[in-house]
Amino acid sequence: MVSGGVRRIAHQGNSTYGRYSLVSDHAPALNSSSTNPDSGNDSKPRRVPMRIKAAPKIRQIYWCQFWKEALLPEMWKERPVVIFSYRNTLSGHSLVLPTSTDPQEGERARWAHPLSLSVDGQRKSWVICNHFYTVSNARLSPSKRIPRIPDAEFQQILKICADWLPRLP
Repeated sequence: MVSGGVRRIAHQGNSTYGRYSLVSDHAPALNSSSTNPDSGNDSKPRRVPMRIKAAPKIRQIYWCQFWKEALLPEMWKERPVVIFSYRNTLSGHSLVLPTSTDPQEGERARWAHPLSLSVDGQRKSWVICNHFYTVSNARLSPSKRIPRIPDAEFQQILKICADWLPRLP
């Protein structure tokens, strides 16, 4: 057994390059053939109807239906996101930052920004500035009104995001 709990690398298939999968005793196997990249299912993902009526704008907050097959520390379930990209189309994709109502403490607090507005109207939320996601706009849905973060607050979020990114030499 190799360090990190990896047991073996299994060869699957007989193509020129082969297909390899890492088998671990720590990570659960993804059983669904639609989510398992080694299943041989090369069909395109399905298209779903849009739940929004206009292209999302930078600084807006939408609800995003993240994938259910997520592996920690990936985000999962439906949660609010801040639109981070500025050139979006209705039928395209957007770069988003997820929010969380879990208190961000310790090292996680360094990469989170507390929102000045309450997304659900009840609880305090934090923007997780080191979790960038590109998602299809079909995953987005509006609340009753689409809130927009003030420009000054968004500049603070940008600074945290910039601090997370590597510096060029």
